[in-house]
Amino acid sequence: MGLTITIEKKPLKSGKKSKLNQFLIKPNRKVFLTSYVFSIISAVLTIYLILLEKDMINYLISKEYEASIKIIYSILLFGVLELFFEYLRNIFTGKTVEKIVKDLRNNVPQKLLFSEYSYLERKKSGDIISIISNDIELIRDFLKQYVGELYYQISIFCIALFFAAKMDIKMTLMSFIIIPIGFIILLVISLPIKIYTAAQQAMFGKANIIFSEAINAMDVLKVFRIEKFFWKKFKENLKSYFRSFMKSSIFESLLFQINIIIIFLPLMAIFWYGGMRIINGNMTFGELIAFLQFIIIFLLPLNFFSNYTSTLRKAEAAIDRIEEIINLKEEESGNEIMISPKHEYDIEFINVDFKYPDTEKYILKNFNLKIKKGEKVLILGKNGIGKSTIAKLIMGYYKPIKGNIKIFGVDINKWNLRELRKKISFVDQHSYIFPEKIIENIKYGNYNNNNEEKIHKIIQLSKVNEFIDAISVGEKGKKISGGQKQRIAIARAMFKDAEIVIMDEPFSSLDEKTAKEVFKNIMEYFRDKTILMITHKIPEEKYFDKIIKLKNDSMLEEEIL
Repeated sequence: MGLTITIEKKPLKSGKKSKLNQFLIKPNRKVFLTSYVFSIISAVLTIYLILLEKDMINYLISKEYEASIKIIYSILLFGVLELFFEYLRNIFTGKTVEKIVKDLRNNVPQKLLFSEYSYLERKKSGDIISIISNDIELIRDFLKQYVGELYYQISIFCIALFFAAKMDIKMTLMSFIIIPIGFIILLVISLPIKIYTAAQQAMFGKANIIFSEAINAMDVLKVFRIEKFFWKKFKENLKSYFRSFMKSSIFESLLFQINIIIIFLPLMAIFWYGGMRIINGNMTFGELIAFLQFIIIFLLPLNFFSNYTSTLRKAEAAIDRIEEIINLKEEESGNEIMISPKHEYDIEFINVDFKYPDTEKYILKNFNLKIKKGEKVLILGKNGIGKSTIAKLIMGYYKPIKGNIKIFGVDINKWNLRELRKKISFVDQHSYIFPEKIIENIKYGNYNNNNEEKIHKIIQLSKVNEFIDAISVGEKGKKISGGQKQRIAIARAMFKDAEIVIMDEPFSSLDEKTAKEVFKNIMEYFRDKTILMITHKIPEEKYFDKIIKLKNDSMLEEEIL
């Protein structure tokens, strides 16, 4: 029986119940319904055992030993059946919950990987890691401990209520004088738990971010002696987390204490009232024992719901954070997968306006650019002028606010972005290096290509051969130099061998001699490709067809070579 986690393209409905149902319960209602059936059977058997115990006690008091022995056999038989169905219920619910959480752990990262680039660029990695690990674990605890048990508690409560009312309606009504009041108090006290749990998770996420930044920038911390500053920031966030945790714990402790009072008072009242009815001959001792068990059954769901509401508030806070990811838009992508056969330009910007989300300043305004197939174009300009933004727009990471961008003669909005990016190689000055072997990092350019001869040639041309035998590059390439990282990134782009090659400050960390050698090798290797090189340093001009100098307000100064 299949289990699913629904990833909605439209936002989830607001409200606690609808979020949990829509996101977790509703897509798997068939498997939860099966668990509900087991819960009903188990609850019916539990109530039937109480009724058998009542008859057995009455038979023993009246000294009808043979009848009591027959009842004992029945109790043993139905007791085994009850344990069997209880086992099935727990096993089935446990497997169901684990499969749901497994789907959740698969689908949330999947949603992130295929979401809009702009979200990932804005979001802190520590926050994302906190959501994937801590928030999903909170939901897992809620589902495993309470959702499966919820069906059982509701079932046994309703069945016990029916038989208790049938046995003695007055005592049943009396027992419910205190219970509803206590239940309302529990709900009210549990409300702040969600608020403080949300604060806890936010503080925990911030602490993760601070520590992650400290680890990744350890060399900066040490050389500028700011370890204590980061440690202070980390401790302050932990203190805030601890304060929220303590406030939440106070309310959880109140829930526990009130729960004890709610359990104790009805039992004492019924025991006294039942004893009086036995003395007056209106009730048997077996009926009183059975009724006390019914009262316990009434109260156990109350105890369950006190914990349920507390954990529910925490799960709601976690769902609120996960919902942000689940409702992320996937990259808007067209259906075009083929290059226009009659296109004149590989890259065209036509009156393009662009600014980043959540900002007011335009990076590009009425921007125009045309690059023919096979042209080698150098873009120059000071930092922050918009050079790297041009590369991001070509790769479809962002859409223009106004105007058109055409790649290979096709409007970028019509392109299937995965197919478009297959035709583009990119080298960034901060290209990510995976903590794997160097050869594996190069193969990521075109992982299905196992041409060893081509890889060997590229390693030589990019000068990666000088350090190819390095044991490990370390996390984020920390065990190799900045220049070595750039050479690996260049080799990766060469191995992809795409129609368009974009290089954004590809030699910024290389020494002059190595940079010149690698530059010449790249230009020769990509002689038939369209090259767009973005830099603020001027390399050898003879290799370029034109130089474009980007100025303020997106003005271009074009020089044909």
